[in-house]
Amino acid sequence: GGSTDGRSRELFNEHLRETMAANGHGDVFPAEESVYDYSYHFSANPDDEIEPSWVPWEETRNAFALKTKLPYSQVLVPTVDSIRSEAMLMHLMVQGCHVAATGPTGTGKTASLTKVIMSDLPEKFQGIIITFSAQTSANQLQASVFSKLDKRRSHVYGAPAGKHFICFIDDANLPQREKYGAQPPIELIRQWLDHSGWYNHKKDDVSFRRTEGLLFLAAMGPPDGGRNHTTPRLTRHFNTIAVPSFDDNTLRKIFCTLTDWIIARGFPSGLRSSSHALVGATIEVYQTLIEKLKPTPEKSHYTFNLRDVSKVFQGIAMANPAKIVDQTRLFRLWAHEVSRAFADRFINDTDSDWFVTVLDQVMQKEFKMGYSAVVQGDLLYSDFLNTERSYEEVEDMGEARKSLEGHIDAYNDAARSGRLDLVVFKYVIDHVSRISRILRQPFGHALLVGVGGSGRTSCTKLACKINDYSFSTVTVTKGFGHFEFLEAVKKILVACAKPEGIPTAFFVNDTHIVKEAFLEDICNLLNTGEIPGLMPMDELDTAANELKNVAKEAGIVPSRENLHALWYDRCRTSLHVVMAFSPIGSTLRERLRKFPSLVNCTTIDWFRDWPEDGLRNVAARFLNDIELSDEMRGAVCDCFVQFQTDVKTMAVRYHEEARQRTYVTPTSYIELLDTFGRVLERKRTELTKARDRYDGGLDQLSRTAEEVDRMKQKLDIMKPELKRKAKEAEDLIE
Repeated sequence: GGSTDGRSRELFNEHLRETMAANGHGDVFPAEESVYDYSYHFSANPDDEIEPSWVPWEETRNAFALKTKLPYSQVLVPTVDSIRSEAMLMHLMVQGCHVAATGPTGTGKTASLTKVIMSDLPEKFQGIIITFSAQTSANQLQASVFSKLDKRRSHVYGAPAGKHFICFIDDANLPQREKYGAQPPIELIRQWLDHSGWYNHKKDDVSFRRTEGLLFLAAMGPPDGGRNHTTPRLTRHFNTIAVPSFDDNTLRKIFCTLTDWIIARGFPSGLRSSSHALVGATIEVYQTLIEKLKPTPEKSHYTFNLRDVSKVFQGIAMANPAKIVDQTRLFRLWAHEVSRAFADRFINDTDSDWFVTVLDQVMQKEFKMGYSAVVQGDLLYSDFLNTERSYEEVEDMGEARKSLEGHIDAYNDAARSGRLDLVVFKYVIDHVSRISRILRQPFGHALLVGVGGSGRTSCTKLACKINDYSFSTVTVTKGFGHFEFLEAVKKILVACAKPEGIPTAFFVNDTHIVKEAFLEDICNLLNTGEIPGLMPMDELDTAANELKNVAKEAGIVPSRENLHALWYDRCRTSLHVVMAFSPIGSTLRERLRKFPSLVNCTTIDWFRDWPEDGLRNVAARFLNDIELSDEMRGAVCDCFVQFQTDVKTMAVRYHEEARQRTYVTPTSYIELLDTFGRVLERKRTELTKARDRYDGGLDQLSRTAEEVDRMKQKLDIMKPELKRKAKEAEDLIE
């Protein structure tokens, strides 16, 4: 019955009880609850006077209590399902059995399995975590595993002496099928399970390498959304444990425990009574989104799971408790965090308006207060308006604008090259706040989706400046390939992990993805903070040895394995991946299908079209450098805004009528402004030259006329003398 879930478990429970009753053993299991809710408790020592009995799974572990200062990212609330699954997993792994955990996305498979192999199993077990994607190849899998193994003797490899490796394969059924229907990474795992080793891939050495002390643990999702059915030739080697979806009661228990813990960390004690309402409202919003907003080809990223629900409470935990003095402020904070977790990915105003309607209905039901009663005016929380860097509500947009402009000036003063020429308006304030919020979260990664010129790069640079983060990216040159990309990533990771290293935002956009294989490495960074096989062992030893003093200060024994683990941990905590992709065409949709981690491990921020106030502010900033009257400048701004909005309207109409999409991007608007400036300057120059030429001609004509007048006057004066001379000449001739 371990491989069943949901309704199947109810049927199995009924069938097992009926079968046992028919055979005279109907009283073996407790009559209450299900057979899945109990563990058989006994002692293997015959001298112990412990009466064997059925014990509820919750009672098999010590009372659960969350430490107040525990980081949110380390909080894991146990449930009956997780306790049962972890207990079965530990029992099977200790016995040397391979295990496959199956279940829908967001049920905690990855978190639970990682917790077991990294902290719950005996010390002799060490974990290797590998996340599959649609593009994972057999060579990558083999290289990842062998990079962790030591050579024991000729053609025999394994874990360090006295250790066993557990190779955890996440999303094991995600690799795409090849021409003949097989999944090469899956077949490679099956080869090891059948023959306990793999062949070397070198041209001069294709010998068989036997491996020892290796167990496989796999996590799989349902075969849909890019995931495939797994061949029985593989699954026959595994003991399958189903991880069922959380029911409503379990969800409420998890997040009520989490909310109570958050409120106990400095919030007024009177707000504790609101925790159930917050949880109920969040779960209802989540379930409504799953039911009403299904993914479509245009909205393939509309996939919501419990990670998004957790991000709501993570955002609440970030807030400054001293500013949340009553229920209204708490509900306003909740409305903001729900919007950040769910609504920032919406691609149009229609979905956003519908979401506000849903929030209003849910808040009326759970809070007895409508959306308009709680949220009045702009709703924004950030940390750049105070010196303590506490996460608080932004109450004055004017102050926020001045603050960001000050950060821009500071950035430009410190920049050696590449000034940040950014016009600050509400659109920019919103997106900078969202990116800054993501960067300050542990393991926070961002997926920024927008067309060219929407401000993704500039907003990220400004958010890094606000948080005192380093902004790093790769430089694509001629012949830039996979090796060059890995070398660039290696330099960034080494800089992050140094004792004096600072948190870093690793920025990647479409132009950096020269090959889709790069995304495989990025997904590894998103999941584990490392790229398998990236660091040769000698380079890793050199980099890790720099952390000896850091390890001693943290109370860690500076052994080789501990230093390696510390180095990787610093890489994961210090590196934040920020991806900026364009929604134009089918490229993004294909990437999200092949690499689910791009959605599951990031927070999505969709950069929509600039609003009218943004268009007007940018135009006004541009026209400040052009000599125009105030009346003319205002009229020109209005024209630019009208042009952009009219063309966008026509593009929508064209798509509806011709089914062909055209894009009117902010880059087009900037080009329009730039073209206007260049044409105006050229025409002014041409007119000035023509005017000067005309004025010069007039001056020349005037001077000529004056000269003619002088000559006439001279002739008039000389006329009597000329007549006399003429008379004398005639007389002389005669």
